[in-house]
Amino acid sequence: EEIHGQSHTLTIKSESLDTDDSVRYSFQHGLCTVRSLPLPQIEGIFRFVAAHSCYPELHLTVEVHVERAPNVENECIQTQYSDGKVLLLKDSSALKAPKGELDDVHHQCSDGKILLLQDSAAPKDVENLVGSIINDQKELEDGVLKYGMCIGNHEKKLKILNARLVEIEQHISKLEGSMELDLYNYSGYLPGEEVMMERIESK
Repeated sequence: EEIHGQSHTLTIKSESLDTDDSVRYSFQHGLCTVRSLPLPQIEGIFRFVAAHSCYPELHLTVEVHVERAPNVENECIQTQYSDGKVLLLKDSSALKAPKGELDDVHHQCSDGKILLLQDSAAPKDVENLVGSIINDQKELEDGVLKYGMCIGNHEKKLKILNARLVEIEQHISKLEGSMELDLYNYSGYLPGEEVMMERIESK
């Protein structure tokens, strides 16, 4: 960026590195991003100073603790599943287990240096697990079928009872009509003396 005719850049200097002072990092919208920085090959404290090119008083000293990475080229990686059935070995020469214990090679890289070994007992456990799941599924299906048949039988019985209820209601309705007719006929019947008295009174 150029502000008031001055170019604003960032310079990085360090006594531990053979850096070129002409290499500068530009600012974009007030920010400067340094994506990578070479580190020395020796262990210890690595110091470098980041400073503004136009304003040297604007600087920051950074310290980084440098350590050499451990060498694990021919070592056996200790990662192992909790059940002890899968092992990851770094070098094929480290495979010294008896043949009967680790005899199923599951995967191997093209360089032959990484082997993923699986215990022969693992497939049996998987087979047992699958068999248990299949049995549980069959029991559930049998249970669903059983309850489905039971529901069907109850629905048939309920249908028969509903039809019987309709017949009973129709029969009750007929009986009520017959009783009303009998009451009407009974109310229209009068004994002989009462008939004679009514005739006399009507004259």
